[in-house]
Amino acid sequence: MKSRIYVFISLFLVASMGFLQAAMAQPSEKDAQFMMNAAKGNLMEIQLGQLATLQAESDEVAEFGQAMIEDHGTSSAELNEIAQQKNVQLPLDLDPEQQATVDELHELTGAEFDRKYMREMVKAHSKDVTKFQLAAQRLEDPDLAAWAQESLPVLEAHLQEAVQIAQQLGVDVEEAREEGIQEAEQEM
Repeated sequence: MKSRIYVFISLFLVASMGFLQAAMAQPSEKDAQFMMNAAKGNLMEIQLGQLATLQAESDEVAEFGQAMIEDHGTSSAELNEIAQQKNVQLPLDLDPEQQATVDELHELTGAEFDRKYMREMVKAHSKDVTKFQLAAQRLEDPDLAAWAQESLPVLEAHLQEAVQIAQQLGVDVEEAREEGIQEAEQEM
C-alpha cells in the first residue's frame, strides 16, 4: 500500500513539475504581442520581397527584395524556434492593413513599383529598428530580448540600404522614417 502512495505522489510531482515548467515558459502578454508583430512583419517583408523580385524595374531593388526574402526568412525561423519554446502560436497571415499594402504594391510595376516599395521598406525598417531597440530594453523574457538585440544589426543594415536606394529613386525618406517610428512607438 505504501508503495502505491509513493508512486502516486511521484507521478503527481512529475506532472506538477511539467505544468509548472509550461507555465513558466509562457511569455507575458507584452512579450507575446511583440512576437506576433515581429512574425507578421517578417511575413510582410518576405511577401513584398517576392513582389520586388518579380516587378522591380531596377536590379538594385530586385536584389534588395531577394535579400529581404532570405534575411526575414532566417529571422522567421529563429522567432518560430523561440515561439515553440514559449508555447506561442505565431500568425501565418498578414493583418488587413498589411495585406492592403501588399495588394496595392501588387498592382504596380516598373519605376512606380520601385519607389513605392522602397518607401515602404524605409518605413517598415524604421519601425522595426525602433521596435527592436525598445524590445531589447523592455521585454521580460531574456531569450526574446536577446533575440531582439541580436536582430538589430541586420535590421539597421536593411534600413541603411533601403534609405540609400530610396533616395536614389527620389523618395522622401524622412517622411517614411517618421511614419515608421510613430507606428513602432504606438505598438510598444
